[in-house]
Amino acid sequence: MMQRQENNIYYAGFFVRLAAWAIDSLLVGVLLFIIKLPMIVATFGVTEGNLFKEVLFQFTVWDILFYILAKSYYVATTYCTGATVGKKLMNIKVVPAREDKITLWNILYRETIGKYLSDLFLCIGYIIVGIDKEKRGFHDMLSDTRVIYNLKRDFNIQEEKIKVDSVKFNQKEEEEVQYKAAAYGYQSEQKRMDENRSEETLSEAEESEQNDENDIP
Repeated sequence: MMQRQENNIYYAGFFVRLAAWAIDSLLVGVLLFIIKLPMIVATFGVTEGNLFKEVLFQFTVWDILFYILAKSYYVATTYCTGATVGKKLMNIKVVPAREDKITLWNILYRETIGKYLSDLFLCIGYIIVGIDKEKRGFHDMLSDTRVIYNLKRDFNIQEEKIKVDSVKFNQKEEEEVQYKAAAYGYQSEQKRMDENRSEETLSEAEESEQNDENDIP
């Protein structure tokens, strides 16, 4: 559901953001699989080496590399366009809470530390989107961002539709005026011809009557 603000901003709710996340997760999963596949083939049967060593807690170099690649997708798309592919398809975008331009640091902080903290405790940081007044997740609160519906495109489409309808209406109205003018002109011409015929008939009758009077001795 959309939560409306005083300045006609509609905040994106839990389910629409969940749908966007599912689309992005599927897309990132496919892209990472395409990248992983040649590496898996190249290292098939190899169980030792620097790539397989745990360098950070239980994470290997591969795990860290693919984590960075995945986060790079979210950071790059959100910073450059305000929305990931999933968000674009759901017609929502990330914006700063204030009027100033969103910074790379805010996006980086939001997509890494912010979302990591939102994942904790049964993803409570995401669940609160459904109950918060401004539909914020914990990562939105930390980075001071909001997720809103991108209504500008819809308004532009609606305005273009109104303009097209107005042009069509004006053309139709002009055609009707021209048709009425032509019909009125035809009727006027017909009336004038009828009047001429009446005058000619009357003149012929008067002339015939005059001739009859002249014929009387």
